[in-house]
Amino acid sequence: MLDDGGIVLHSWGDGRHRLHGFDRNGAQRWSREYEANRHAPSLRDAPPFTFTASNGVVLVAINRVAGDRVASTVELLDATNGASRWRIARTLLDERRVRSLTIDPVRRLALVTRDGPSRPILTGYSFDDGRELGARSLACAGGATCSAQQLVSTRDGSLRRFGSAVEVQRIELDAMLEPAAPAQLGVLGTWYSPGTGGQGLVFDTAPASGTLFAGWFTFDRVGTHDASGQRWYTLGGTVPTGARVAMLDLYTNTGGRFATPPITTAARVGSARLRLVDCGEMVLSYRFESGELAGLEGDVDLTRLTPAVHPCVDAVGTTVPPAGASRNDAAGLSTSQSGAWFSPDSGGQGLLFDLRPPSPGDDGHLFAGWFTYDAATPQDDPTAQHWFVLDGSLAQARGGVATVPIQRAIGGRFDRRATRNVNRVGEATLRFSGCDRATLAYRFDDSDLAAEFAGRRGEVALVRLLPCQAP
Repeated sequence: MLDDGGIVLHSWGDGRHRLHGFDRNGAQRWSREYEANRHAPSLRDAPPFTFTASNGVVLVAINRVAGDRVASTVELLDATNGASRWRIARTLLDERRVRSLTIDPVRRLALVTRDGPSRPILTGYSFDDGRELGARSLACAGGATCSAQQLVSTRDGSLRRFGSAVEVQRIELDAMLEPAAPAQLGVLGTWYSPGTGGQGLVFDTAPASGTLFAGWFTFDRVGTHDASGQRWYTLGGTVPTGARVAMLDLYTNTGGRFATPPITTAARVGSARLRLVDCGEMVLSYRFESGELAGLEGDVDLTRLTPAVHPCVDAVGTTVPPAGASRNDAAGLSTSQSGAWFSPDSGGQGLLFDLRPPSPGDDGHLFAGWFTYDAATPQDDPTAQHWFVLDGSLAQARGGVATVPIQRAIGGRFDRRATRNVNRVGEATLRFSGCDRATLAYRFDDSDLAAEFAGRRGEVALVRLLPCQAP
């Protein structure tokens, strides 16, 4: 029932969904047709067609699956004449289908949830022009995965999410619409999506200039069970003072050689938006324009993998202190050594460190993404990309020297399938000389797991990409 007493009815026939608008006297005002399947393949799948009507508008969503992708369309109609106010079409991975819709008349928002590998993503669009005004993930109560079967907006400005016929979450929309400033030291560190374990991002930032940089270690679309499926990207951009959303460019580097020249050049392949919903949650929205993922879009719900080592200013201006004990310099190590590092002789590859120095009651920890290339010729895939993670305790670190395991992950799929196929393949010793100079000595195991890297040893001199940040 609409505010003016009219109604909107749905019918199906000849392979099409039809919406019909009637006035309060039963006279038909308009009709619209949409091509989509009648039913979802199973009860677990999101419906191919759904709509809701309120406050003079009709919100429509269509999911059309083709292979491992879904063409997801959201459209807002004028309820009086059926005219389209705006239409948003996105090509997403199949699991990202639109699940539920609602209308927030107070904020004049069209609210849409899409499924995710673990948690659904809620997105708010403006009534007026379809601009995306906010996005956030929705927590799962009592389980690793969940969906939003129904959304209901309330008079107090909050939102209710229902799943499995029971209320599971009250959602405050303010943080979604007014997120925290992303260009701050509070974002520095390692983030991942629980539904796609084995891949993630490591962030660096220079707040004084607004620079934000990240390395994304992930996989190809196919999901091969060897290292040929590894992929990595970098994200970078400058965030204007006061901006609540970071608009970033998405790059790929290809064709290099492991820990040696030549220098490779980053090629832009897309764009991304980053929202810091709160100090423990971010949403990364990506859009690939070229390369092997051309045309693909999506939203990644990110949570911290490692504890924060810098204060974070949340959406309402409250400073959230770092987790655990004081993060002062110790054992010659400092939080100022976290960030992006590279070797000038082989630019286009490097490491992003996430370093937590030892402190009373805490051994400290080092996590790093090592973004590099294949060692053997010919390479095992056209990109020649390869990545490792350094992950280990700093309990034995002394004088700025720390030794941690080198690990490699295989078997994942880009923004989709989690993998637990993570194995040690060697060890690395880092020697820091202050906050902007370091040496990485690597020793790969002589084992089948190390594959083409078996027995390789070497040393790489590293410098900082961005300026040192005070601990």
